[in-house]
Amino acid sequence: MAATAHGSVRVRNNPFARESASPSPAPSRPRPQSGSIASPQGTFSSSNHVQNSAFSPLGGVSSSSTNATRRRAGSGSHSQSTSTFAPTFIRSEQLERAGEALRAIEGENDFSGKRYVWLGDPNVAFIKGWVIEELGDDRLLVQCDDGSQREVDSESVDKVNPAKFDRADDMAELTHLNEASVVHNLHTRYQSDLIYTYSGLFLVTINPYCPLSIYTKDVMNMYRGRSREDTKPHIYSMADGAFRNLVDEGENQSILVT
Repeated sequence: MAATAHGSVRVRNNPFARESASPSPAPSRPRPQSGSIASPQGTFSSSNHVQNSAFSPLGGVSSSSTNATRRRAGSGSHSQSTSTFAPTFIRSEQLERAGEALRAIEGENDFSGKRYVWLGDPNVAFIKGWVIEELGDDRLLVQCDDGSQREVDSESVDKVNPAKFDRADDMAELTHLNEASVVHNLHTRYQSDLIYTYSGLFLVTINPYCPLSIYTKDVMNMYRGRSREDTKPHIYSMADGAFRNLVDEGENQSILVT
């Protein structure tokens, strides 16, 4: 650490001095006169601003690699590299158990440990239930939501999506994409007056058979210039996307309605 002797007091160099002159223009207003800053090889001296050599950790930043090693010694000695964002105090055994629990409930819609499935039903098309017991010959004993217990073939049931996928805007995002899950998602959205649902690039529409206030000018403005990801499924979103592609690409666009 470079310093100059001033009587019996050691005065440090300015830690903020640049190696070369700054390219920016000099300030129009003079700096306060509490101290004087000399050239980059000079010293920072003032009778009222004398500092000892151990005051600032910035001293000697560019002098040698020894000081940089000393500054990092306290913070890096206890750090450990991990492959997760979990804090280091969480033991690896706990992380492994959590991962196993998540894998065990795949295909279920809650964390109760029950295995939920869809069953075909002649009256309501599909009915949900949970597996009570796995019988022999690939047979399952299922407790249905209507209170009945049914013994069915394991190949005739479909997995139920987790509850977070209820009323999903895009059915392509469902974990388990099967006929029962599609019908269930459309049914729950229809009950909430959500008649539009995406299925990948397609827009599925169910006739509400009643007037809905979703075609007003205010609703139209909500979709103008907005991307599909920022809005809910609607025919206005499809129309706005086609118009923007027409302007940007300069090619004809089409919307297929079936």
